[in-house]
Parts: sequence; C-alpha cells; structure tokens
Amino acid sequence: MKTRIWIRLKPCSKNARFGEEAIAQLNVVGDTKPATWNAGEVTTSPGFKQTFRQYAEGGWQGLQHAPEFGGQGLPKTMGAACLGIFNSSNLSFGCARC
Repeated sequence: MKTRIWIRLKPCSKNARFGEEAIAQLNVVGDTKPATWNAGEVTTSPGFKQTFRQYAEGGWQGLQHAPEFGGQGLPKTMGAACLGIFNSSNLSFGCARC
C-alpha cells in the first residue's frame, strides 16, 4: 500500500530520469560548444534552451513553491533532493537556472 509520502516522492524519481536522459546529455555539448558572449548577447550551448523549456514545462522550476504561484508545494527538503539531482547531472545547467 502506498502512503501519502510515497506519492509525494514520485517527482524525484521522474526528476532522476529527466536528469539522466536530458540534462546530463548537455555536458559534452557544453564542453565542446560552450556558451558565447557577443555584443551584449549570450548564446547558450546547443540544446540548453530546449532542455530548459522542458524543465520549466515539467514543473521542475517551482517544486517547493506554493501552488498559488505555480509551484508544486513540495517540502523544501524534497525540492533540495530533486534539485540536487539536476545539479549533479550538469552543474552548468544547475547554475544557469538560478
């Protein structure tokens, strides 16, 4: 029987899959084709913009924020655990979303 806390842990398992399948894949691209700064404009590495869009659309941007502000309302400890997976998947991506 699943408890309420297990239902709330589900986002972290999906988070791990997204971290592995999408975010971690950007490591090589970021190393070989880094972001550039030209005439006051930043161009990110290929794939970064699209992956960030998936990240935001998946609801990861507001894990621990209140639902009335578009978040999921998870406890901060759960948000920290899930965000830790993203940061360890690709530190550049983790820092870019700050």
